[in-house]
Amino acid sequence: MRLLSTGSMLELRMIRARPAVSGRFLDSSVSYKDVLYLDMISEIPDCTVSRLAELASVTKPTVTVRVNGLVEKGLVVKERSSEDGRVTFLRLSEEMERAYEWEEEVLQEILDAMDEDERRAAGELFDRISERMMRSGELLNPER
Repeated sequence: MRLLSTGSMLELRMIRARPAVSGRFLDSSVSYKDVLYLDMISEIPDCTVSRLAELASVTKPTVTVRVNGLVEKGLVVKERSSEDGRVTFLRLSEEMERAYEWEEEVLQEILDAMDEDERRAAGELFDRISERMMRSGELLNPER
């Protein structure tokens, strides 16, 4: 049973530095921005460069450079659409999928150990932090 909404789980992932996944599955060449892109790719069905650019409020060439770096590191896979060959979807590599599954299990264990009041307070805290970061544009564009 999921104790926080999918949005809250995504917010939880996106506002922290990801020490567990970073230390266990990623090397030091993966930046915080790379992790944000990995998070978005993991959560967006039929993810494309255009969709990432729209969400991150950056240009498609900027996203393309970052995604190509993630592909070179073996963290992201590009797949052509079977319906429209002009469309390329992005997905996490199998290794990253396993990392995200492991991370979600750990987060769920932590949430399962909380009582209802603790979960509600945690959810409210993450909502407030996320709102503030989104309002100021810091979440996807930290250098702004």
